[in-house]
Amino acid sequence: MACKQKSPEELSVNPHTIKAHNHQVGMTDTKLKIDKAKKADIAVIIYVVRKLKESAEWQSADLSTQS
Repeated sequence: MACKQKSPEELSVNPHTIKAHNHQVGMTDTKLKIDKAKKADIAVIIYVVRKLKESAEWQSADLSTQS
């Protein structure tokens, strides 16, 4: 299923959103795939670290072991 694209009038006026949108529009398909893969890698790392910090073993460990 294709994604609906917003018309130019519906796009955000937030400068950071505009910058990110222009960055993605200017990418080739290969660079876009690489960028998405990098973001997915970062998301996995954040997920694993968060799960580690929520574990009982991590929370019961002393500060020297955690660092």
